[in-house]
Amino acid sequence: HDNGMPEENIPARPFMLPGMENAIPQATAALANTAKQVLTKRSAQQVEMGLTRVGLAVQFALRSKINEGIPPPLSERTLRERASRGTKGRKGASKELQRRMAGEQPSTQFAKPLIDTGQLRNAINYVIRDRKKRSA
Repeated sequence: HDNGMPEENIPARPFMLPGMENAIPQATAALANTAKQVLTKRSAQQVEMGLTRVGLAVQFALRSKINEGIPPPLSERTLRERASRGTKGRKGASKELQRRMAGEQPSTQFAKPLIDTGQLRNAINYVIRDRKKRSA
């Protein structure tokens, strides 16, 4: 999604790097706080909670970036396909088609690129793993 596929007429809609950049202030603060806790010999549970804060900050930033509606707006073909499925979450496609028929400029306000079923956005998660000991 970040790079698109020009040969398949799929435009780039970057959200990973911009979303991670948006998370830098919160993630940095959480890491600094966690480092202080490590230096003051707090419990492993405190460290895990700090790492969880970092993971949640990045997860939230990436999901928020997708929710913004990343340009370019959806094509009319994609809007028609979404609208034809007519399920509850796809009302925005019909609304965007109506706007365009009224002569308004294409927008990502009602029909969001990268959000159809929400599976991509909802799949963004984080994992905290124990680091395995390295052999010498």
